[in-house]
Amino acid sequence: MESGYKHKFRLSTRAWDIGVKAKSIQELAEQNLDKDGVHAKLYAASIRDWMGEIIDMVDDCMDVALDKEGK
Repeated sequence: MESGYKHKFRLSTRAWDIGVKAKSIQELAEQNLDKDGVHAKLYAASIRDWMGEIIDMVDDCMDVALDKEGK
């Protein structure tokens, strides 16, 4: 039973990390809404990188949710 709590805590932590990333994306988007084309390209590159990080976090959460026995 104790390992169940450990997995839930880990999953909650990863979900929190996802929320923090999403908030960063939202704030940057608001700051750059009126920027020119150069900033749009930089912004798009940042979004691509952040989305990759978010995907990695979600994959980790799924591993925990599926409870890979022996880990």
